[in-house]
Amino acid sequence: MNRTILFTPVGGTDPISSTNGHDGSMLHICRQYKPDEVVLYMSKEMLDFQEQDNRYLYCLQQLAKLQNRHMDYKIIERRELTKVHEFDYFYNDFRTIIMDIYKNMDETDRLLLNISSGTPAMKSGLLVLQTIGEYPATLVQVTTPEQAINEHVHKDYDVKLLKYSENVIFKITFKEAFPVVFRIHRPGYHNIEELEGEILWMDEIHRDTDVELPVVYRGRDGRFLQKMTTFSGEEVYVSLISFLEGSPLGELKDDELIKGLESLGEITAKLHMQSINRDKSVVIKRFYWDINNLFGDNNDGIWGSWRDYKALTKEQYRILEKCTSVMKDKLNHYGRSNEKFGLIHADLHFYNVINNNGVNQIIDFDDSGYGFYMYDMGCALVTYSRNLTKLEGAWVRGYEKVRKLSDEDKKFIPMFVLLRRITRLAWLATHSDSDTAKTVDDEYLDVTIDMAKEWLKANTRVAVITGAAGGIGYGIAKKFLESCK
Repeated sequence: MNRTILFTPVGGTDPISSTNGHDGSMLHICRQYKPDEVVLYMSKEMLDFQEQDNRYLYCLQQLAKLQNRHMDYKIIERRELTKVHEFDYFYNDFRTIIMDIYKNMDETDRLLLNISSGTPAMKSGLLVLQTIGEYPATLVQVTTPEQAINEHVHKDYDVKLLKYSENVIFKITFKEAFPVVFRIHRPGYHNIEELEGEILWMDEIHRDTDVELPVVYRGRDGRFLQKMTTFSGEEVYVSLISFLEGSPLGELKDDELIKGLESLGEITAKLHMQSINRDKSVVIKRFYWDINNLFGDNNDGIWGSWRDYKALTKEQYRILEKCTSVMKDKLNHYGRSNEKFGLIHADLHFYNVINNNGVNQIIDFDDSGYGFYMYDMGCALVTYSRNLTKLEGAWVRGYEKVRKLSDEDKKFIPMFVLLRRITRLAWLATHSDSDTAKTVDDEYLDVTIDMAKEWLKANTRVAVITGAAGGIGYGIAKKFLESCK
């Protein structure tokens, strides 16, 4: 039918703002997108205004007349709705309404969702539904002349999307409270026990160390994790953590890079000491960054397999295949003692370090699990290729302020840096549409291959026999024949 349907909560600046005389969000969207049908969602307050002077329908009707077209209207009445700041109410109510709208749509129709009108709870309800749902709706956000979202006069909090990648991350800012982070955990990556394990380890780190990281909040039922249902019927888990003020360290340079690596090494050592000394009778269930899960040889890699990286040539494939084969032998020899293998962050790079007035705080334990402690060093240096010996030395200096490394640990440092680079190829292959993957150019693969060649040269002994026609093989054969005379 090729119809455009707009679902819009009605807010305090609709239909025309009383403060600046401009279109409210609802009217502006209708003017620009020309929907065939408008579904208006009204609380008791908005219904009272509508019944008082027909303001909402009147303005829409006048707009349709001005544009010489027809618009259908439907009002969804919520007369009982006076507490317009309860997110749970709108999340569930909007979910039901939008599903009903879809029942009357076909594949040619288009649904618009107005996330600029209504209270912050209404806006965030629609935003969360669209983010975790599987229906093809378009979010429409209107800015004011000052380039800011129209704010309802009853505003108590606001919601901002921070990240849409592995998990979906929102920042919730309150009028009279500290901001928090609302996380929607990616389905299929962790089960409920593993998610609880992540939170339990974070809680232990808070208790046992001075490392700064977010606090995880409990729900009204006392649980850290809550369950939500998407439009497709899929269940997802969500959690709420404290928001850390500051800025990510990001890409540091020169002296600041050296200083940052020393700090990161020291923080990492504190995490490892906690892991080594923690009460092992308290079981934390997480996945394992072991040999199989790192390389994905049997289609069981946590991030997949580096072999799936599309840009690999046959020669590059051969080099990495040889490289990972040698690495497996060395890791088996290295072993998994309590001093070498345990709970690790597994993604502790500078973008997961938030600096606030000189204090470094760490975030994103989503990839944490059981692995080789030295793998965390590879995570810190995964994007660096120049002056690696100097950078590794800075990280080690910081680390050894807390925990001494063995000669064997230090000998294996180049291997773990390269190992992380190879493992990242698997992540890039399975997350090619992510914002992060789009920033990685061909140089990353080229540098990884060059590092693999150098590492193989230093860590393998290859004897080459050219054959009896000449060279060493010929000489050996000749000597052998002479000795037999």
